[in-house]
Order: sequence, then C-alpha cells, then structure tokens
Amino acid sequence: MVRKMFSVQIAVLSCLLVVNTANATIEGVERAPQQAKKAQKTISEDNLKKEGTNCFDYYKFNSVQVSVGLNASSYKENQIVEFSGSVENQNSYPVVDGNVLVRISKKNKDFKNHGNLVVDEFYATKSPITLNAGEKKDLKFDWSVPVGISAGEYQVDYFFTVGKRFNLGGLPFSYEVSVGNSNFTINSENKGSVEFDPSQTKVNGKSYNQVGSSLVVEPNSKVVVEQVLVNSTDKDQDVSLTQELYYWDGLRKEDLRTSRKTNVKVSAGKSKKVSFEISEVKDSVSFVKMIAKQGNQKSITWVRLASNINSPRINYPAITKFPLKKGQKAELFSCFHNTSGLNKSGKFTLTLTDKSGKVITSETYTGMISPNMSAIAKEFKANKNLDYLKINAVLTDDKGQKVDEYSAVYDCKKIDGCSIGGGNSIINKIGHKEFTFPVIVLGGIGLSFLGVFLVFAVRSKKRKK
Repeated sequence: MVRKMFSVQIAVLSCLLVVNTANATIEGVERAPQQAKKAQKTISEDNLKKEGTNCFDYYKFNSVQVSVGLNASSYKENQIVEFSGSVENQNSYPVVDGNVLVRISKKNKDFKNHGNLVVDEFYATKSPITLNAGEKKDLKFDWSVPVGISAGEYQVDYFFTVGKRFNLGGLPFSYEVSVGNSNFTINSENKGSVEFDPSQTKVNGKSYNQVGSSLVVEPNSKVVVEQVLVNSTDKDQDVSLTQELYYWDGLRKEDLRTSRKTNVKVSAGKSKKVSFEISEVKDSVSFVKMIAKQGNQKSITWVRLASNINSPRINYPAITKFPLKKGQKAELFSCFHNTSGLNKSGKFTLTLTDKSGKVITSETYTGMISPNMSAIAKEFKANKNLDYLKINAVLTDDKGQKVDEYSAVYDCKKIDGCSIGGGNSIINKIGHKEFTFPVIVLGGIGLSFLGVFLVFAVRSKKRKK
C-alpha cells in the first residue's frame, strides 16, 4: 500500500483556511502560496517515518481564476447589469462541483478596517460548474439595479468554491480576499439608504473590525453581536431583518444552525441597534450573518468568531487525473485540519469508486489532527478505462463521531472535451470487458455497411426485371 502523510507547519497559511485561536488574522493571505512553496517538507505526527509532500503541492489557492467585465461603466435604477467573461481552471486536473459567488458592494472609505458595504450576493450560475484541466469557460449572468438604491461607486467581487465549501479562488467569508473584481457607478437621485454601519459593530460590547484579526471567544460562552442600521433617507423605513447563525461561513444550508426574521422600523435620519445572541458557543467557527431588506434593496453584514473547540474539517478531496485509460496512474488526495488550535486524534477515510460502486482505491489516516494543514494521498493504477469516478471522504473526531463528510462525482458526460486516450470516443461494455471505438471509425463502418446494402438492393432490383 502506498501511503503518504503530510504535515505543514505554516502559521500564515493556516489563516487562509483555518481560524486558529493562536493567530486568526487573514492578513498576508495573498502571500501564503509563495511562502508555502518555500516551506520545508516534514514528517507526519504519527511517526510513519515517511517524508511527504506539501499539501499545497496538490491544493492550489486561487488556481481557478474569474475574469469578468460589464457592458457599461455606469447604470441607473432598474437597469440590467450584464456580466460576461470567463472562469479558468489553472490546475492540471479537472475541477467539478464548482460555483462562482458574486458579491456587490458600495465602496467604503474605511475599507481597510471594515470592508465595503455589501448590497447583494448570489451565484453566477444555477448549476455547478465543471472545468476540464486547463479549461477556460465562458461566464455570463446579469443583475438588476434595485429601485431606490443610493448613488455612488460600486465594486463586484468574485469567489470560486468547490461544493460551496472549498476555496479555490478567494475567501468568501472575508471582505477583502477575492479572486477578481469589477467596478461601476450608479447614478441616482437617491442619496440616502438604509444600511448597516460596520464601524458600530460590537461583540459582547467591544468594537469589532470586519477586516483583520478574528475575535476569539470562550467555548460554551454567551455571545451578543450588535449591528446598527442607519436610515439616511428623509422617510421612516420598514425593514425586514434576517439573522442567521452558521458554522464556518454562510454558503451552505447544511451549516445553518439557527435563523430568525423580524420587522424593524427605522425613523428618518435615525439609527437603530439590532442584536443577535448566541446563548452557548458550540462551534469552533461561528458566522453571524444579518440581511436587512427594504423594498428590493439589501444591506448585508457578518461577524466571524473563533473558539477553541475540537472540530476537524475536510479540505478539498480530488484526483490528479481524469478520465483514466487502463494502466494509467493517478493520485487520490485530500487535505484536512483542525479548525481550532487543538491537537486531537481522529480518523480520515478517503475512498474512490467506479460507476458500479466497486472500490478502485482507498486510504485511511488515524492519528493526531492539528490546526496545521495535513493531507493523505494514494497513488493508484486504473485497472480499466474509467470515465466515471466518485470520491467519498469521511472524517471522525477523537470520540469516533462523524464530524465532516464530502462526496464528488467525476463524469465524462458532464466535462467538456473529456475522453479516454484523446479524441472523441465512446465506451461499449460487452460482458465484463470494455472496448473503446473512436467515433470516426464507427461512422466509417456504418457508412460502409450502408454502401454495401444499397449496392445489393440495386442489383436485386435489376435481377427481378
């Protein structure tokens, strides 16, 4: 059995994917990939006595680029903003289950402390995006400028995630780390709005900066998050307020812990404090998101908190090559880490199966799971042509309880230009054997049979005469 265990001692890169209680800042995230390349290889904590490879030799941050332009530089209320561009996979392997998150914000003068003022966010496509190795795919979508929105300079930020969980482009839970952006202006007679004032955000009565160090709170403690809604219009405004508590970030419904909706009235030219209480912190990372909606306008803000609670997490299971021709080699890999500053034992199982559910290869790690990004990888050889594969990853904690799982399907039917051995081909299964015939050959054979049939038919007709 070929087995590799990697443990990377890079504190700054932990900030990229982990909210570490010892150092939870995300400053310098963009420098992390360069620092990772310089990191020395280390030996695993369970003393396997095998020197492995940096996890980031497999997982590449910002390896999927989003480049999008707009059809104009300025817009008015109720106009349609047309986005067009591309999403490009710079990895040497396909990426499946991808999503482009689009975030639209009004520019904030105090961006360095509190980020921009988010007015909307959505996914660019309804269905997940699949990209072949090195593929660049067209990306088009639109957004309607809300009626009543205030005039000003706006910015669009783009993020690329896999499974709405693993960040291959930007950090969606941050205000400042994206994989691309665009800018435009809104011309409007409306100078005022109803929006959150991030400079007045407080956690347990203390000021909170949206950009910079994350706040650490005690496990099982009570936390009160306060936000302030400011109505800068000359009319009283009725606001629909949604408050949500997630684990990790606000991308997946599966990570939603609790939510509530209330109606709030904010007087003209006044402000109103709104709060959300976490009665008992139970997650290593808590994400408190608030959405204020007035008419069809939105104001969105969030607070992300860390706590020293044992919570291992999977980070991006994938394969290094697909599809696979019989005899070809590839690697199944996945990173994993503890999302707090704790070192606890756990078990991580990674399995690759074919379309019938038969196991192609698997790998299991049992041992300490630390905040430092670690990984397992398994080299395997395809025992047949494989144009469909499924990855299953399961992570359990020191008590044997399942804490995270993920599955992904690689299917040639959903990947452009996907073929075995190059060129367009189809795979026919006869019994337990596989035969691959190039489409052009099949077409030629078909035409030959058709020609023979026509000649035979003409001759038979002449004989009858």
